[in-house]
Amino acid sequence: RWEVQLQLRALEASGAVLLHQERWVALAEGRRGWSEERLQDAHAQIAAVLNEGEDGRFEHLLRAGRREALGQEAAALVRRKEAQGRLGEATALLWLVRDLEPSTPALTGLLVRLLLSKRSQEDLAQAQDAAARSPEAHRLVGAARFANASQWEAVEQAIGGTLTWADPDLAWYGHVLRVRAARERSEDAQA
Repeated sequence: RWEVQLQLRALEASGAVLLHQERWVALAEGRRGWSEERLQDAHAQIAAVLNEGEDGRFEHLLRAGRREALGQEAAALVRRKEAQGRLGEATALLWLVRDLEPSTPALTGLLVRLLLSKRSQEDLAQAQDAAARSPEAHRLVGAARFANASQWEAVEQAIGGTLTWADPDLAWYGHVLRVRAARERSEDAQA
């Protein structure tokens, strides 16, 4: 960490960054005289001292050209934003990562689960689009459509005998739908 601090001080001396309220802020005019490689290295080093999911780390990884690390970083950041109730920001970040790195299927389940938990028709349509590359996610979106229409038997049929899910985010939402369907069918039978 001391090496990074020294490099940050050098960046500050060159006008590339500024320490503001205990956070390093990159300045637009700081690019003078720095090669692209040196800038990427500086961003990589800053990202290395930040904790996974911490504000700013995703952007530094992106600017460092570390695309292979974006999926894991996005997942950590999204879970933090979700816990804070910032679902719109979390969802937007997942779409961004899918556009940047389409080969990150692990984020599909998280994106679909977030969209389905919002329960609007627009989000359901987006979930359908997000699930296009995952049969498991596609089946869950179909079950969610039945749930929105209160077609509980169809929900149970869509989920079927799926006891294990490859994606934990889809598993969580699948179990939520299964419990909801069982409860609603039980209430319908009692009425």
